[in-house]
Amino acid sequence: MKKHIHFLYFTLIFAVILSTVTFSQTNEEINIQKLKYEKFLNEHPFNKHEKKTPKDWKKSTPKCDRPDLMMERDFLLTLDPNTGTVPKERLADANLIAKQILAQKSAIAGVSWTERGPNNVGGRVRALMFDPNDAANGYKKVWSGSVSGGLWYNNDITDENSSWYHVNDFWDNIAIGCITYDPSNKQVFYVGTGEGYDSRMVKGLGILRSPDGGNSWFYLNNTKNANFGSVQKIVVKSNGNVFAATNTGVYKSTDQGLNWTAVLTGTVVADLELASNGDLYASMGWSGSSPTNINGIYKSTNASNGNAGTWTRIWYDPNHQRIEMASAPSNPDVLYFVAQGTSSGIDNGGGVYRTDNGGANWYDITEPNDDETGLPDNDFTRGQAFWDLIMKVDPANANNVYIGGINMFRSTDAGINWTQISKWTNGRGQAAMPYSIVHSDNHACDYAPGNSSRVVFGNDGGVFYCDNINNAANTANIFHRVKNMNITQFYSCAT
Repeated sequence: MKKHIHFLYFTLIFAVILSTVTFSQTNEEINIQKLKYEKFLNEHPFNKHEKKTPKDWKKSTPKCDRPDLMMERDFLLTLDPNTGTVPKERLADANLIAKQILAQKSAIAGVSWTERGPNNVGGRVRALMFDPNDAANGYKKVWSGSVSGGLWYNNDITDENSSWYHVNDFWDNIAIGCITYDPSNKQVFYVGTGEGYDSRMVKGLGILRSPDGGNSWFYLNNTKNANFGSVQKIVVKSNGNVFAATNTGVYKSTDQGLNWTAVLTGTVVADLELASNGDLYASMGWSGSSPTNINGIYKSTNASNGNAGTWTRIWYDPNHQRIEMASAPSNPDVLYFVAQGTSSGIDNGGGVYRTDNGGANWYDITEPNDDETGLPDNDFTRGQAFWDLIMKVDPANANNVYIGGINMFRSTDAGINWTQISKWTNGRGQAAMPYSIVHSDNHACDYAPGNSSRVVFGNDGGVFYCDNINNAANTANIFHRVKNMNITQFYSCAT
């Protein structure tokens, strides 16, 4: 019955939203709106792609790896022509009306539903966190967020037979993009919704908070608006102040998310990093946007506490779009970042960089070289830097850094040399390589607290776990962990 209710529920929501449209317009008004909408579509970045023949597109980026085109189509089908945006913020009111209507309906007599999975495949995961309250159990409990399948937890990630459990099927939004906890009170968790980075992705609707280690969750109502339509990252300082990187800027809360203040605005904030000394770093800019002088990396020192007017840009390159950063927990002055170039990949102006003095000076370091054959310009993201890109630094060693695109790589000398540690297929020239097979398109990574060897990875295939990531022989064992995790995204179906 649950799936029947789901169908009715979302049908009602769509109907409620449509009912807000006014049909009493004159033909002249309608024609003006049509011309305005046509102009909007013609000038939209989606219609300004690099011109290639079908043969060229197939050669450079296979059809199966073009989630951007699917998202563009979805965006154009669901946007409001009057505003040029997807009106996700209207869902809250539509939800309330739909619930009132459903309360008056009765279920179909004699009909019941049983979930049929798939429960062993996995799906896109962008949020991962070892439970900070699981010390007595050896930090085996892991939280995971799916971009369209909600929040899950696994009580023993080390056990291949341990199942995942879904927190709630009926949150107002189950597109989970990030998760974190408050270091001043580890029982307080925050979850941000939205798949991230621009309007093409699965849209979110605000932030949720748990006051009791994930047992119960509450929506932060002041985030149910367009400013929090996508929350890429949440960080919490040692004083409990919360910072959220969203589709419209960086927002700060001093009361556990009840109220928020904009502290850095202008465009999408792709990433937000908190250094171990309390300094904050934000990267502004996203894939598909025209490079502007707003883009770049901004910093607010610990003394400034991330307040408005205290952010200084410490890096800018007009060729950079999305920027993914990683701060070294053992040395707050060390920060790495990888930047998407003017195309969809790392090539054409992108690259990998490092600073040893908090952003005063930057060094252009080596890019990983994927063993897969046929990649454009040896681009390890394979033209998908806007989509799958992640960096993480070993909590105990600032020279050990992990980077992921299609496949995953590790450097033990601060990015001078890179070693491939995974492959997504045995084909494409990689069959002889000793790496573990790990699903392509990497989005998330987290180390177990106080441990440099135990890591979880999130990608389009779900969650993977490794307990010896620093294996010197380059044969780290990385295992799939998706038992009973029903988060597969269906792009099409037949009945």
